[in-house]
Amino acid sequence: MNLLFVLLSLMIVSCSTTNKNVESIDNISNEDFKKTSYKKYVRSEDYYPDNYWDLDLKDDLLYSETLDRVSDQKVKKVVKLVEAKVDTTSQGQISKLAAFCHASSFDLASNHFDDLYRTYKKNPSYWNQVGTCYLKQGEIEKALIFYNKAKSLDKSYSPAINNIGVIYQLKGNYPKAKLAYEKAIKENSVSLTPVFNLAQILLKFGFTDNAIQYFKFLQNSNMRDVEVTAALASAYLLSGDLKNAKDEFERLNEAAFKIPFIGINYSITLKLLGQIGKSKAIFLMVETDQLKEDKEYYKNISQFLGVTNGFI
Repeated sequence: MNLLFVLLSLMIVSCSTTNKNVESIDNISNEDFKKTSYKKYVRSEDYYPDNYWDLDLKDDLLYSETLDRVSDQKVKKVVKLVEAKVDTTSQGQISKLAAFCHASSFDLASNHFDDLYRTYKKNPSYWNQVGTCYLKQGEIEKALIFYNKAKSLDKSYSPAINNIGVIYQLKGNYPKAKLAYEKAIKENSVSLTPVFNLAQILLKFGFTDNAIQYFKFLQNSNMRDVEVTAALASAYLLSGDLKNAKDEFERLNEAAFKIPFIGINYSITLKLLGQIGKSKAIFLMVETDQLKEDKEYYKNISQFLGVTNGFI
């Protein structure tokens, strides 16, 4: 992000009063003095455009939001980059750029962020998406700078508040993350992502009844989201409600059981219900190359189920 790296450095280092590269007056035109027409914030900019998602995901309300969410295991979604070049004069540019960032097309996104700077620099959604591009590259501190920039333009801007909560959670500051999600929900009651993030924190710390209510609300709003259904099922499992846990897991298709936290928790549910053979079969569907930090948990559950498949 050539222009954005310059902007970032200007926030940290004071400007020099000496300009050694003075542009020739011959290069100045009337266009340099033309008044810029700034693009105002439009809430629809915080949603991905429909044609950027696979057709079977177009009704997935939670995944239509460009806000970040934290989960034990991200469900991979495929973005269709149907446009190689964005027309920067039309509406919906921020949401299209968000799709580029989600697809890890960071160079493409960077070029278009530069193109949009003049007209969108007073738009909180613009700075929020710059932050999200950095966050998806693992540059948390830079992401935080731009989320705070978005918030400085509109202190009640829910997506930036939610995303700051995500950063707090990634850093292990769960109390501040919880407060951020609650504030994001208060500022925008129709946004679903902060609800999901808040429910995940409640579940992590054992407030299963509260988490279940939030997940049920999300499921009623959006029946097709795999992570919501799996999270609700896991919450039922942790609360000891095995029947409802099993019912929720069975809403999912077999492909979902390859995802570690889904397949493992479903196999535990089946084992506790006495369905030993099926629990082992589900467990063996888990793709072990996705485990990462869950390897020890996987081995412990393998022993609990009496499964040996050669994974170390």
